[in-house]
Amino acid sequence: MKSEQTPTLITISIQFDKEGRVTGAGALFLQRLPNATEADMDAVVAVTENLPSLGAYLAEGKSGKAYVEEYLSDLSPRFLEKLPVGFSCPCDRNAFSQYLTSLPDKEKDSIMKEGPFPLHLHCFNCGTQYQFEYDELDDLLRQGN
Repeated sequence: MKSEQTPTLITISIQFDKEGRVTGAGALFLQRLPNATEADMDAVVAVTENLPSLGAYLAEGKSGKAYVEEYLSDLSPRFLEKLPVGFSCPCDRNAFSQYLTSLPDKEKDSIMKEGPFPLHLHCFNCGTQYQFEYDELDDLLRQGN
């Protein structure tokens, strides 16, 4: 429950085409290491204040590594490891069912009286939609009592 208060720079960049589709997206995360000096930090600030759009750079088909090499070379970056990046959402229908059964009785009653049916629940993380029909909800919410 205690913040490290580590000086950190995070920049997020997204490039869209004329139809609003993402053509390039990336982020840069720089964090002060334990032995960094104030002079090191000043150098990082000086180099990063006017960085061009990473999203636009990636939209041109160039790599994140090339971006770092081109724009952060004054900082003498070292590439220590390359790891794949992916998206995973742990949501599933069962998790949403458990959420529904944990609601206060007053909210359960309100759902069953007012609907709408089917009830649509959306995961804000991945966008998956879970649909619950009246009969299914009735059984589910009775189990939670």
